[in-house]
Amino acid sequence: MKKLPKMIIRFLLLLSLVMVIQFTPIFNKVVNFFFDKNVPLIIIPPMENKIRGVITIDLQVFDKSDPLSINVYLNKQKVEAIFPLLIDTNRFPDGDYVLMVEVMDSTIRKNKAFDTVEFIIDNTPPLVEIILEKEILEPGGFLKGRINLKEKALIEAKIAGENLVLLETKPSEFQNSESNILSFFFIYGIPLNQELPFKEISIKAVDEAGNKTSKLLTYQLKDRKFSTEFLTIAEGKTPLLDLELLRAERKIVEEVLFKMSKGIYWEGDFIPPVDSVVTSPFGVKRIYNQGLLIGRHNGIDYRAKKGTGIKAANSGFVVLSEFLRARGGTVIIDHGMGVMSLYYHLDEILVNRSDRVKKGQFIGKAGDTGITTAPHLHFEMRIRNVAVDPSHFYGGKKNDSPLY
Repeated sequence: MKKLPKMIIRFLLLLSLVMVIQFTPIFNKVVNFFFDKNVPLIIIPPMENKIRGVITIDLQVFDKSDPLSINVYLNKQKVEAIFPLLIDTNRFPDGDYVLMVEVMDSTIRKNKAFDTVEFIIDNTPPLVEIILEKEILEPGGFLKGRINLKEKALIEAKIAGENLVLLETKPSEFQNSESNILSFFFIYGIPLNQELPFKEISIKAVDEAGNKTSKLLTYQLKDRKFSTEFLTIAEGKTPLLDLELLRAERKIVEEVLFKMSKGIYWEGDFIPPVDSVVTSPFGVKRIYNQGLLIGRHNGIDYRAKKGTGIKAANSGFVVLSEFLRARGGTVIIDHGMGVMSLYYHLDEILVNRSDRVKKGQFIGKAGDTGITTAPHLHFEMRIRNVAVDPSHFYGGKKNDSPLY
């Protein structure tokens, strides 16, 4: 047999190579169909613990065979699968769920794999309840209460646009529902110069799934009339009415008043710091020396002879203890949550800064230091530097202030 020409040999070799390339995938598919034992690989990306609304799951499946049979089950019930996997959780009641993805290849062995992921469907907005434990709706009054939540949520509370300081406390019972999980205490002072007759408490809560609740409570302030006092300060003390001096001293006091601790140190109701009569009530307009100085009385004046013992109105920590020119001997006690009591014109101070004092403990002795017309005690209550009527803190139910 004659040898084939080289050109023909080369052609046949090239043709064989083309046929191998052409039919190898088919060959591999045939081999894979009969002999593949590998199960498909399923990758379900991490999910949030709580989900809501329509969610997209970027499900990934890897396998040599094609086509693949993919089934999706939610709590063992088959659901329609559209890829990327979309699940409308609004079609299901809130609760715990297991999502199972089952994949089967197209080989003769029907290799099968599955993977699961657990989550909670939550499409219910958080239940928010506002409980006002004490409401004195007037200039110089205050609001005290709680915000209760049935589930964990981020919460924002405002009054007239101002953020409320909230203290998480021991959960209390909802008035009209099951026991709650979170409870927040708040106390808010109403300024003397409050002009708006209406105020709003707005609450916004967002739970772990992203459900949102907004609640609005509107209240109306009562009108309160204040009288005017005319005071004459002795000539020797008139330099104390200097505005620059008063501004500098006010700055010293306000630096203390704006430093708020979030704990609660007071115990039950407050008590009057001295057993005596009131000589000047809260909120009156004061005119000194025929108009040399005009201001408002931010506290209560008690008649007290020089040397009379002055008691802490409630428990707390001493945050200021020094003699100031206009205020005289001054003690300020921090009772927590921005609530502070202030004692002016003391002749002698018996406590030091950072001391922890108990309700009823003697902290000083009355005198006539600073701007005074006679020996007395000037007593104030502040909530986040807002002057409120001290008499509102007296009396009421025993231990009505939360201590948790």
